[in-house]
Parts: sequence; structure tokens; C-alpha cells
Amino acid sequence: MTNLTQPRYLVIADYPNSPFLIGSILHPKEPITDPFTKSLHLYPHLFRLLHWWEYRDEKEMPEYVRFESLLGIEKPSYEHIVAWDMNNENGFIAINKDVRKFHHNAITPATLNEYNEYIKTK
Repeated sequence: MTNLTQPRYLVIADYPNSPFLIGSILHPKEPITDPFTKSLHLYPHLFRLLHWWEYRDEKEMPEYVRFESLLGIEKPSYEHIVAWDMNNENGFIAINKDVRKFHHNAITPATLNEYNEYIKTK
């Protein structure tokens, strides 16, 4: 599985002699000699940092997620996701085996190990 939390950027504007097409999704690399990393440093307003879930299709989505309480009061929980609704008008919705739904702004990708450790504490 791809590391879904690695930063990605959307090219939102052009500049003279830019090697990037508007709408391209770019992944910064190290060191600073990488052409994109240099451009990001020189022209940060031409790129938009994407949320981990933006511009992904269903097959790229994680099987396990960390759910944060929207009020931040409760401890995070982990869920095994069995389906993704990528066509929801408010962004995607993740659905677990109990048909509980989780909106995209409350979850982040998790691993099987994190999920298993959480289950042990229930």
C-alpha cells in the first residue's frame, strides 16, 4: 500500500518555463535539487497541499482508519473499513462492518497493527 500520508501537491498555476502541467499531482523528494522541491520553495503560491484523501480512487483507500472525535474529547478509535462511498456530495464516506459511516475530515489512514492494538484495549 502507498503511504497515504506522504505530502502531495496539486499544480494550480503556471510560471514561465514550468516543467509541470496545471492539474498535475506532484510528490516532493529530497534533496532540494529535485525540480519540484525547488519550484515549491520558489513559487509556493502555485501549488496546493492536498489532503491525504484528495484525488484518490477507491482502490487506493486504506482498509483501516483512525477516527478522531470531532469534539476532541474522546480517545481516537480505529475502524476496519469494508466499503468506500467516493461519490458522496461532501467528499467520500468510509463504511465499517456495522454500517457506521465516517466522514473524511474525521479519519486518517491506519495500519492493521494499530487496529489490532486498539481492539486489544476494548
